[in-house]
Amino acid sequence: MVMEPGFKEIKVDFIERNVHLILDGNVLQYKPTKTGCIVKRNNHFSSLKNHDYIETAIRDLRLIFKRPKLELHLFSVIIEILYKKEERDRLYMFLTELMRRVEPINTKTISFTRMHCEEMKSILSLLNANNIEKIELNFHHGILLENYLAQLEQWKNAKELCASAVFAGFYTSIENLFNFRKFEINLETFTVADAVKIKNILLNSANFNYCKIEYSMQFVAHRFEVARLFQPSNTNGNLDYFAYKCSGGNYIIFLDDYHLEIQRENDES
Repeated sequence: MVMEPGFKEIKVDFIERNVHLILDGNVLQYKPTKTGCIVKRNNHFSSLKNHDYIETAIRDLRLIFKRPKLELHLFSVIIEILYKKEERDRLYMFLTELMRRVEPINTKTISFTRMHCEEMKSILSLLNANNIEKIELNFHHGILLENYLAQLEQWKNAKELCASAVFAGFYTSIENLFNFRKFEINLETFTVADAVKIKNILLNSANFNYCKIEYSMQFVAHRFEVARLFQPSNTNGNLDYFAYKCSGGNYIIFLDDYHLEIQRENDES
């Protein structure tokens, strides 16, 4: 299939035995048939006999990745954990094999949707660590973000993390988040001990500008204690919005039953 030059956004989407390559908003759909596969582009269909739909999609993606000086704004991978395990695992295998042949991939943003942590690690490691600026995680149920993610140069170099989970939050060490200048995340657990770590991190955090941490209702009982941690003079713990000054900078902190928000003063994040 003929590909136009100059793509800035590539999305690889696998849902229920369909592979979609979304190229700057233009959708290529690859669907298996009894004799091969069908490729749909806009309202045009191509029937390919004796062609596997996953291998055909990867072949077309290879034509894009092999182009010199490919500079993406967004590379998105959506490989559903819940559907057709053998098929989705095969797509992941072919995708990573392709990326290893052409690495490093240049993209400013990498987006993962409902994938295993080890899979995200493999794909992250194949990106140009000097180009990556933002990491996006989109999940129904949050997963454990293993410490090995934070050891990758791609994770360390990225400036922003946006991790959202609809029904349950992520699990991770607080320390793994503060290399980002800006981050937003849903955490399933957040404790007073985590707040103490944040206070200590802010003492020497020259690059950090903003964070928003959403947490479960289990935190409600600890909210006043955390308020007093940042504001020792706050004896009743009723302050939801207050300034916090330390050697690492001046911050505005918003704290309620549902989230903690910290912003460096004079920053417009």
